[in-house]
Amino acid sequence: MFACYKWCTIIPWCLGSTVARLKMGDYHYYGYGTEIDYETAATHYRLATEQQHNAQAMFNLGYMHENGLGLKQVCHNIQH
Repeated sequence: MFACYKWCTIIPWCLGSTVARLKMGDYHYYGYGTEIDYETAATHYRLATEQQHNAQAMFNLGYMHENGLGLKQVCHNIQH
């Protein structure tokens, strides 16, 4: 697991892969081999979403928005 993190930071083509972006987001989200950094995780998830509409990355971004993790929290229960 940590070896992939090191490879993805060294080899530029690895960062063009949506799977690699998703994994990089996971590493930053959970703190695998790095400090927990929700903003960086959100950046990787967003790029994976934009590159090829990765469903897992979209879900992760939605979860982060809903819970205010590194992103502005989305409020669903606003009364008008």
